[in-house]
Amino acid sequence: MVSAQFKIGLVTDLISMDLGSVLKAVNEMRLNYVEIHSLWNKTIEDLSGPEIEETKSLLKQTNLKVSNLSSTLFLMCPLVDEKKPKDLDIDFITKRGSYSEHLNYLKNCFKLCKEFKTNIIRIFGFREQENLELPADIILEKVAERLEKSVQLAENAGITLALENCPYTYLPTGILTHKVARKIDSHALKLVWDPGNTLKAGMDPLSEYPLIKDDIVHIHIKNLTKNGKGVPIGKGIIDYSKLLGKLVEDNYQGVISLEPECALEGSKEKAVRKDLKDLKWILSLLNDK
Repeated sequence: MVSAQFKIGLVTDLISMDLGSVLKAVNEMRLNYVEIHSLWNKTIEDLSGPEIEETKSLLKQTNLKVSNLSSTLFLMCPLVDEKKPKDLDIDFITKRGSYSEHLNYLKNCFKLCKEFKTNIIRIFGFREQENLELPADIILEKVAERLEKSVQLAENAGITLALENCPYTYLPTGILTHKVARKIDSHALKLVWDPGNTLKAGMDPLSEYPLIKDDIVHIHIKNLTKNGKGVPIGKGIIDYSKLLGKLVEDNYQGVISLEPECALEGSKEKAVRKDLKDLKWILSLLNDK
């Protein structure tokens, strides 16, 4: 029997923008990893020198590891220069600007990786643009072409870019992020896989997983109802017992980040704690098999 054990972390701003509060909660939950997203109401790309030093100090005090930088790079960035990305109608702090500006932000993130001792940066596959009516295969070609320079920079820096499937981009499923990764064909471009986002896009995560598993370096987990409402992972329609069982069989070595899209009793932290409880329960059942 293979032991069902994983590296488990969480996306920091799901609890608070204040890193000290987040790390206190993470220690209470006995997790070892954090995925650094927005801090102090800033994207990670915008952290000042003193904020970087404070982050390093807090991580050292709590002995926590950074699984990856959860950047917002190439989300609100034009795929085609002459057209603007559509507005983003969710509460999400994100970097904006031209493609060349995003490349500069990326270079800054390379420095942050050294500071925070990680080699993975989450990126996106571009927000949809107004009146950009192109066939799907041409869109994928353009996304791959647009990301190729960033991947070359990452190769040179010894960094892995992890492309997330996101419903607000041209790449809502893992199949699409995988196709882009195969087009670029670099060891410096892998996948952040979010099964919940795949479900939102109308595809079964369990069917998708075998087709993309070799490129996955990081996973976000959440669960949803049939109408797309966020619920604890033990209650939604994604069968995490089966999915985690497949990860065990395939000896998945990356981190799994808790990322619930719900609150319990008005608290996001309670939702995180509930997901962790559900996750541990599922893993205990897998170990009993």
